[in-house]
Amino acid sequence: MRNLMIAAAAAVAMLVPAAAQAQDQRNFVLINGTGRTISELYISPTNENSWEEDVLGVDTLAELEKTAIHFADAVDECVYDLKIVHDDGDAAIWTGINLCENTFVSAQYQDDGTPIAQVGNE
Repeated sequence: MRNLMIAAAAAVAMLVPAAAQAQDQRNFVLINGTGRTISELYISPTNENSWEEDVLGVDTLAELEKTAIHFADAVDECVYDLKIVHDDGDAAIWTGINLCENTFVSAQYQDDGTPIAQVGNE
């Protein structure tokens, strides 16, 4: 987890000045509450028909681990979808998450397997 945080911070630091990183209201912390390891994470505006790159890269996110996600683009959107791929290849999509109003997202599943996100501010 520490390596993931360092790599993510270094990658973002190279792309965006520190002041811009701190000001992007879409930055959030993802908490893995799925009960499974996350091996890939894709984030795209809800109105897009394709996924951006895997933001985890070669890292994984174990159950109950968290990672900070920093945006480095100029897109003026607040509502995003998250696609999570688990280490066994199964994937699920969390839709309509307003990242401008929330600083953390806990990706979880309901008892019937439906993806649900608990969101809020830290």
